Amino acid sequence: MNELARIYHEKGNYEKAEQLYKRVLEIYEKVLGKDHSDIALTLSELSATCYSLSKYKDVENIYWRMLAIQEKAGEHQRVALTWQKLAYLYQKTGKCKEAEIFYQRALSFQEKELEFSHLDTVKAIEGYASLLRELGRDEEAIALEERIKTI
Repeated sequence: MNELARIYHEKGNYEKAEQLYKRVLEIYEKVLGKDHSDIALTLSELSATCYSLSKYKDVENIYWRMLAIQEKAGEHQRVALTWQKLAYLYQKTGKCKEAEIFYQRALSFQEKELEFSHLDTVKAIEGYASLLRELGRDEEAIALEERIKTI
């Protein structure tokens, strides 16, 4: 059923995909428990579908639930990626202060734990630089973008 939901998403039938992902979650929660890491993976797919439907509040709630599961499981790299997703969502919805906090958290982890050239780190730097430009902080954005050029 998860694969079918993914196909509906890819075909642009987001409403049907959302229904199926929610059904998959119900089944997984009964079988695996509410905090299993597979739940977080399905939540991630559901969040992408909700994002496509512009259901940003739902996406935010899903991200917070994913964070709780990932933190409990000690999945630090996934936590950092979810922070990055939250940052992008907050940036898109005009919550710039929150976006900056989560870009900084994601970058702090990624620069310590991953190679600087890791794609996730580069994406976080690009996203944060984009936010800084939106805020009129061009010099800070340029400094971040210069770091990417050294890769």
